[in-house]
Amino acid sequence: MRGTMMAGAFGGMTIMRYGKAAMLASIGTGAAVAAMPAMAQLPPPDPIEHYYIGQLIEMAGPCPARWLEADGRLLQKASYTQLFSLIDKTYGGDGVTTFAIPDLRGRIAVGAGWGPALANLPLGGTGGAESQVLTIDQLATHSHKALIRSVDGDTDTPRPFRNAFGKTSGPQYSTTIAFDGNLHPETLAIQKTGGSDPVSNQSPFTVNRFCIAAWGVFPPRN
Repeated sequence: MRGTMMAGAFGGMTIMRYGKAAMLASIGTGAAVAAMPAMAQLPPPDPIEHYYIGQLIEMAGPCPARWLEADGRLLQKASYTQLFSLIDKTYGGDGVTTFAIPDLRGRIAVGAGWGPALANLPLGGTGGAESQVLTIDQLATHSHKALIRSVDGDTDTPRPFRNAFGKTSGPQYSTTIAFDGNLHPETLAIQKTGGSDPVSNQSPFTVNRFCIAAWGVFPPRN
């Protein structure tokens, strides 16, 4: 019986709560309260009853009781039959005696499927890297500038090739010698630079703990 029942202004008063009774007695105008036994409390509802088996939650501390940390561990199929029936060997294991749970340590979770303009991601798949070294094929098409400075020839005697841009000199005058020969083709080498250090792919992050429900309500099938 739930609720409260009261009788008499100064007479006996009985409180009924969860089927347990406590008596209060008053004599005359002076109130004397009889010793009251501790009220029996209903047990709190089991939180696991509100979660589906295989459901993932994110915690700022340790995983609750009856939950397992999503760390990729192998479980015995015979000990977790309902969980195995839901995820099978999607995340590892032989599927005969063992199976693995998801490993979300140091990883982010993404939705399975083929998103618009995205690659198809199967359930249980993994990918990505913390860092990567770029290759030439990953660089954008670009060019380099080379600065060339012209200098005078190294002799006063005109010569068709060696003194191509030289000047003749005399006591009273100076003339420019026109070049009418062919230049020899040469390759301009650019010195290598860079250290091939990996480029970080990580965005700013904070670390929590992912847990998977090993027990709970078995999710209905569609």
